[in-house]
Amino acid sequence: MTEHIDQEIGGRLALETELRDLRQRLAVRERSLAEMNRRVVQLERGGTGIAEVSSLTVRNGELEVQNRELAAEIDRLHNTKLFRWTRPARAAYRWAREMPPR
Repeated sequence: MTEHIDQEIGGRLALETELRDLRQRLAVRERSLAEMNRRVVQLERGGTGIAEVSSLTVRNGELEVQNRELAAEIDRLHNTKLFRWTRPARAAYRWAREMPPR
């Protein structure tokens, strides 16, 4: 009797697992379909289906400015007294870290 109940529980768990997997796959496909529908609508309205070049150019310029600012900040950090004083310790740590394990 308990063997039959165990089989029934195992079968139910297997079905629930399969159902959960199918629901996840369905959700992924629904998201993909929604994205494709958005692209079709954009194309029907005369869009290119991709981001406009002008917006990409603006974003690229913003990223270049940010890159220059971050590089300048790193240079300022490297030129601090603390960074210069800890250079030998960091070099020793880097050497120890790069040593092959024995």
